[in-house]
Amino acid sequence: MNKNVPFALSFVLVAVVVLLAGCATVDNNASGDLKKASELNAELGKQYMVQGRMEVALFKLEKALRQNPDNGQAHHYLAEFYRRVDDAKKADEHFRRAMELLPDDAALANNYGAFLCSQKKYDHANRLFQRVLADPVYARKDQVHENMGLCAMQAGNIGLAQKHLEAALRMNHRLSKARLAMAQLRYDRGHFEAAYIEYKRFLEAGQHSAASLWLGALLERQRGNMAAAKAYAVKLKVKFPDSSEAQRLRTLEAQGRF
Repeated sequence: MNKNVPFALSFVLVAVVVLLAGCATVDNNASGDLKKASELNAELGKQYMVQGRMEVALFKLEKALRQNPDNGQAHHYLAEFYRRVDDAKKADEHFRRAMELLPDDAALANNYGAFLCSQKKYDHANRLFQRVLADPVYARKDQVHENMGLCAMQAGNIGLAQKHLEAALRMNHRLSKARLAMAQLRYDRGHFEAAYIEYKRFLEAGQHSAASLWLGALLERQRGNMAAAKAYAVKLKVKFPDSSEAQRLRTLEAQGRF
């Protein structure tokens, strides 16, 4: 039985020309109103995106940029929108523009770093993470260490990954992605009991993903609890049938190894 099955961690700019017929001067009040409206629509777009209402989120975010093409947060939120719908090219375009407009925004830099890591641009990502860690007023250093740990794990730097994940969990023990990653690291190193303990801690705060169900199945199988392992396997195939984890599970089942 192969107990160390490979695992991978997976956690429109619209240009508008305003023609003022018969007017040679800019109405400053109108310009200010448009900027305020743009800020409001950007925040609404972000909230709709959090709710999973992606079509209306895109409408609001595009409207925000029509009202003010230099709204840095609108670019930021659009970058996140395109990251979530797997359009890396547009995500990168909006992240770059947001960074030009908001060069000192630590939350933006942290999010862009996470995106760059997903594109395997590890050096650039880590430069951004280090900049955020050096920001004396940014409050979510726990999330930065979590991102750095996940990024290092993806890059294959296990020692660095463990260092940052442990730092993240010391700051905030409820970081579910960091907890799951620590469980995976323990499992990969053959420290099965420690991995199981970390996994149970993950279950206290985290929501299941394909990765967590897969690891749960592997852990229970290793412990000889096949009923629990099969239960995780069923959930994985039902909830995430197209995931790489589900594909690996089906391969093992076809080989009679699960």
